[in-house]
Amino acid sequence: MTIQTLTPTPAHHTYQLLDSGNGQRLEQFGNRRIIRPDTTCLWRPRNTTHWNSVDLRCVKTQQGGSFAWQEQRAGAQAWTYTYHHPKLQKLDFALRSSEHSKNIGIFPEQAAHWDWLTTKLVGATQAPSILNLFAYTGGATLVAAAAGAQVCHVDASKSTVAWARENAVANGLADAPIRWIVEDCVTFIEREIKRGKKYDGIIMDPPAFGRDPRGKPFSFEDSFHQLMAGAQALLAPEGFLLLNVYSVPLYATHIANVVGDYFPHHTLEAGELHLVAKDGRTVPCNLFVRATY
Repeated sequence: MTIQTLTPTPAHHTYQLLDSGNGQRLEQFGNRRIIRPDTTCLWRPRNTTHWNSVDLRCVKTQQGGSFAWQEQRAGAQAWTYTYHHPKLQKLDFALRSSEHSKNIGIFPEQAAHWDWLTTKLVGATQAPSILNLFAYTGGATLVAAAAGAQVCHVDASKSTVAWARENAVANGLADAPIRWIVEDCVTFIEREIKRGKKYDGIIMDPPAFGRDPRGKPFSFEDSFHQLMAGAQALLAPEGFLLLNVYSVPLYATHIANVVGDYFPHHTLEAGELHLVAKDGRTVPCNLFVRATY
């Protein structure tokens, strides 16, 4: 097993980490500059002059740890992030500020995985079948579909799946072989196992905490083994697993050791995804494990 740090290729997407510090990130997404809270940024900002010229600022509220957005400067209504691998069509993702959340519809650090995913899928002799769980607004789904895969996109949020479908339509992928499923991911896994379904690749991006459509709480740490057992049952013998984990009190090696219990014959890569600022300083974003045969 190798432990590594991965960062996106700057030329492949329209994102820049301009600076970070004092518990915040200063970011450029397409045509908008924003400030968002990030409690892991314990250091001091360096490019202090840039922080005074932003379009949107996200702040943490006093009630329940929620978030609120403040428009600092009138900007264009169409707000997008673009990913463009040389082997794929250009993919545009609609961004928007969401009430009570600091998320805007994309996690730019994931572009490092999308490069890897593109390399694995483009040119396959038969269309690979990919299961994307906790699939959010469809970043990995559209990359896989554009690379020639058949994709099953699953997320518990109806509005988020609708957002992902809008992204597919905007990129000319409305008729791509994508199944759009609004369902609790654990429940969906159990049903697919009963159907005897197999996938060539499984992508899994579970939250640290969440709720299913019926309000039942979800905890990654409590569900980790259940998710891995499900992935083991659904993955084709020579398939791959890509697991992302956010905001948990674990190291990448902890995650990889569990994945290795369920995929003992696969090669494991584990580590962190980072975003790199112009001055070279990095912000760690999440843990990951890739299991390939």
